[in-house]
Amino acid sequence: FLIKIYNFDKYSAVFYADIRQERTKLGLPISHADCQIAAIACQHNCTLVTRNIKDFQNIELLTILNPFE
Repeated sequence: FLIKIYNFDKYSAVFYADIRQERTKLGLPISHADCQIAAIACQHNCTLVTRNIKDFQNIELLTILNPFE
């Protein structure tokens, strides 16, 4: 396996701004760290694997997988 690490960069910052704005508009605040994680996953079209799905719901381009369900 090749290990791939994605950085938060100027491209993911655009996704970050969109996610932050949409979640704020919906009345669903998101932490800075969670928003960065979601932005990176959206930018690279990755599935976010987490047990904490409630903090990542209602993000249009984000696919979430809870491995414990």
